[in-house]
Amino acid sequence: MKAGKIVLDISMDEFKNYSEKTLSNMGLRTLRMNLHRDVKSAPGNVEKMILRDFSFSYEKEDAIIIPEISLQEGAVIAVIGKNGAGKSTFSRCLCGLEKKFKGKMIVGDKILQRKQLLKQCYMVMQDVNHQLFCESVKEEVQLAKRSTAKLKTIRWILISLCAAIVIIFIALAFMNSSYLDWNYKDHELAMAGTIMHGFEFLFVRIAPIVFLISVAGIVVTYKKR
Repeated sequence: MKAGKIVLDISMDEFKNYSEKTLSNMGLRTLRMNLHRDVKSAPGNVEKMILRDFSFSYEKEDAIIIPEISLQEGAVIAVIGKNGAGKSTFSRCLCGLEKKFKGKMIVGDKILQRKQLLKQCYMVMQDVNHQLFCESVKEEVQLAKRSTAKLKTIRWILISLCAAIVIIFIALAFMNSSYLDWNYKDHELAMAGTIMHGFEFLFVRIAPIVFLISVAGIVVTYKKR
């Protein structure tokens, strides 16, 4: 296609015979798997990431079984295979997106749990229309961090609300509704007393519900970390 018009129409057999250079000039990827390049081996003292007893199953069907594999830091690794081989599932497990995967990821002397993987691993889909929303890859990667920061803000607001409710309850208990003993013949005291009594009346009925909802929200935000 060029300028909205078909400029080339060939059979699949002809297309298969195109060289890598021809396909590259056309802006297309090669159909061959001879993608190996000369890559220098990393030094032996480079930190490694170890996947141990790494597995994932769909109900009773095993999708991934990796007893142990060691990956060097800074290495560029391609995971290849036919459709349905488990490439995407493996990537999701590696990023901590699959809750039911089993196994350990060890980096240096640290064992990373699923929640830690969520914070440290990122996955960009092949079809960018399914995932990318930002103008650059950097902004896309930072999107998760912004979501985490927003979640923390919501959590602290809920914690502050719970603390405020507890403090007000303590203050009301300490006051023991002493404003009811005021001289209500004084119009200003009568108005202030009525307002405080109305506030106490509504607070003791609504605050417990708000408190319980806030606690539930705090629990949910911790689970989503």
